[in-house]
Amino acid sequence: MVEMLKSMDVPVLRTYVMYRARLSYSQLKYYHNMLVRKKMIEQVGERWVMTEKGRSYLKACIIANEILGDD
Repeated sequence: MVEMLKSMDVPVLRTYVMYRARLSYSQLKYYHNMLVRKKMIEQVGERWVMTEKGRSYLKACIIANEILGDD
């Protein structure tokens, strides 16, 4: 999910997200629906883009990962 958000800093097509996050189509649909419901991403035409809420979540995940390390 974090990789999906990282790829959506600017509006992108779903195939870009799928390849960048290394997801199957069914995984992509599942996470897309969840992120839309949580209002972390939105669709602009055919493209997907991260919302401010998504940016906040991504930033928190990155900070948590830095604190916890790469164990």
